[in-house]
Amino acid sequence: MLHALFRHDFGSVVALPPFTVTTQINGLRYGSPDLVCERPNGSVLFPIEVKKPIVLRSEDLVGDLLANVRSVVGPVNQEYGYIRLNGFRCGTLTTYEQTWFMKLGERGPNDLLISPAIAFNDTEPSLLQCYLWFIRQAAADEPMIPPTKDECD
Repeated sequence: MLHALFRHDFGSVVALPPFTVTTQINGLRYGSPDLVCERPNGSVLFPIEVKKPIVLRSEDLVGDLLANVRSVVGPVNQEYGYIRLNGFRCGTLTTYEQTWFMKLGERGPNDLLISPAIAFNDTEPSLLQCYLWFIRQAAADEPMIPPTKDECD
């Protein structure tokens, strides 16, 4: 479903950056997310991790994360690792039924901002509107320098 969202041509909308595609990629420095959002020139904007709805279901992802709910901690840590270790500022965690947008905060290396869940059938805003906004934000951010090996240990 997300692949289909990115295949529409919204290039005529002046406010958007050059549109993007989703693809599978194995060339990241650390790990292999399920998908990445990339520009047509091949530069990656952010990783996308996909989980089955039966594996990840949460009405309050942040609350469940703080409560150390195992089914939430693993997927969030996985996406956080793809984001931080590969030098991105943001990423997406999705079950296709629910999607969360994540961005590194400004208060330090462990500061992660997580959006409320956006359902595939939400209308105000829609999932597509959220992705378009998120792509624009990701494209506007300066690329982050990946941490050194010492910082990762």
